[in-house]
Amino acid sequence: PGEDGFRKDLWEMFPLEIRKTAQYITHACYDSDIMSRYQRGRDLVSIYSKAKLVVTCRLHCALPCLALGTPVVFLSETFDDPRFGGYLGFFEKYTFDDILRGRCLINWEDPKPNSADIAHMAQDLKARCMVFIGSGKRD
Repeated sequence: PGEDGFRKDLWEMFPLEIRKTAQYITHACYDSDIMSRYQRGRDLVSIYSKAKLVVTCRLHCALPCLALGTPVVFLSETFDDPRFGGYLGFFEKYTFDDILRGRCLINWEDPKPNSADIAHMAQDLKARCMVFIGSGKRD
C-alpha cells in the first residue's frame, strides 16, 4: 500500500500486526481476454470467501463480501455519494477522517459480522436473474 494502493496515511493508522499480515488486493485487470477476466473475478470471490475481514472503499468489493457473509469495513471520504444507496446499513463504515482521528472501533481479532440478514434480497435477485435469462418465473 502507498502511492499506488491503499492511502498511506490511513494504512499507517491500522495496527502494525495487521499491516504485517494483511493482504492488499486490487481489482485492476488489464487483460483483454474475457476468460482471464472471468477467472480473475472467480479468484477474487474465492479470496473474499476465505477472508477474516475485508477493509475497502470500493462497493464492488464490499457487496460480494456481504453476499458471502465476510465481515466488511467500508471506508469513504463521505457517505453522501448516491451510488451508496441503501447499502451502507449492511456493514461497518467509517470516514477517512474517522480513521485519521482514531474514531474507529474495528475489532481486528474478532470482526463484527455484517449487520443485516440479506437472504430475502438474495432470493429476490436470484428470481429476477432467472426471469431475465428466461429460466424461471417471478413470483
